[in-house]
Amino acid sequence: MTEALSRYFFYLKETDSSHHTVTGYRKDLQAFARWYGETCGEEPEPEKITSIDLREYQSWMRNVRPQTQHGQPQMKALKSWLGHARLDSTADD
Repeated sequence: MTEALSRYFFYLKETDSSHHTVTGYRKDLQAFARWYGETCGEEPEPEKITSIDLREYQSWMRNVRPQTQHGQPQMKALKSWLGHARLDSTADD
């Protein structure tokens, strides 16, 4: 797991996010990290993830998991993580 993901999960716990949210987001983001690693050959770092990556991941989910809600929950977790990472990186500056 990347440092950015670890920091995000710590943030979720510190902000009293529900156990259900933390568990769901962890599962969704770990699935994305696996896909990203297999596709891009490296761990996902927020500053490297492009809109093309996100579209390709959505497309992959539609093809691999057609019975799901077309990745909406997974994309919500990704959007939340990437938003947090953006804010976290500006706080470090």
